[in-house]
Amino acid sequence: MEFIEKHKLLIAIIILIILVIFIAGQNKTPSIINATNPESVSELVSDDEVVIIDVREEEEYNEGHIPQARNIPYTQIKNKVDYDLDTKIAVYCQTGARSHLAAVQLNQMGYKYVYDMGGIENYTGKLSK
Repeated sequence: MEFIEKHKLLIAIIILIILVIFIAGQNKTPSIINATNPESVSELVSDDEVVIIDVREEEEYNEGHIPQARNIPYTQIKNKVDYDLDTKIAVYCQTGARSHLAAVQLNQMGYKYVYDMGGIENYTGKLSK
């Protein structure tokens, strides 16, 4: 008891450190990586390990898309994406709004490496039709 009285501050600091470590360990939620600049987009597109998903509607996709991109509209992400959770997935749309929604959904599904490429204007390469 005497030890506790003499070392209240030390004990409080130790308890605080333990709580911080515990709380930090609980936050293992995967994050979304913002990759909207053309250099980042170019790196993702050239990486064979990255799955590129165009989350626009089929009509928009058919007007022009990144060559290796799969078309999965953002409203169908939950039903149609079935990769290993360690798969690197990059999403884009027309302006960046739908890609953000898709990235959030993929993140909530447990995907660890989600890249939001924003709008297709961030891609400077040749489009496929």
